[in-house]
Amino acid sequence: MRDPLDANDEQRHNLAYDAEVSESTQRAAGGHLTEAILDYESKALASTASGAYAAWKHPDFAWFSAGYATALIGGQIQMAAIAWEVYTIHRREMDLGWLGLVQAIPIMLLALPAGHVADRFHRKNVVIIGQTISLLCSIWLAFLSVSINRGNLHFTWFYLPLFISSAAFTFNRAARHAMLPSLVPKPIFANAVTW
Repeated sequence: MRDPLDANDEQRHNLAYDAEVSESTQRAAGGHLTEAILDYESKALASTASGAYAAWKHPDFAWFSAGYATALIGGQIQMAAIAWEVYTIHRREMDLGWLGLVQAIPIMLLALPAGHVADRFHRKNVVIIGQTISLLCSIWLAFLSVSINRGNLHFTWFYLPLFISSAAFTFNRAARHAMLPSLVPKPIFANAVTW
């Protein structure tokens, strides 16, 4: 099924939006600009969007969301496997707490720098680099798992790739969220955010 808004229609729509907003600006008196913009956007959304799944009609958004969901599910499966393996080694709950702390520290320390990087650099490249680092850390964790099960290494070696992977995820997440407005037209953005 062909997308209802091709690139030319989307450009015309954005130009019409800008023109009507500038007309609304000229007509607005005493702070009614916001109402004019909201009125126009709600009319545009009603005319271009059809229901709760409007954002999914845009292939860029659909691929983006599918990739993000796949990455999140894979990360959760990996974390469950690591937690299970660490717990089976010594049967201490505190070891699981350390795993959580190692993953939380980069998120707390790097949230603001990650937003700056997402604004300053090309977001697609930031996402690709973040995903590549996560992939390399997953491979590293697999090799560590084999070495730990053979008795060659202590399980605390898990912490380093988890820390690096969590730092990459922090930058990755900031760039992904910043990419969302470029994937759908303005009137459908509110629908895309809800997903």
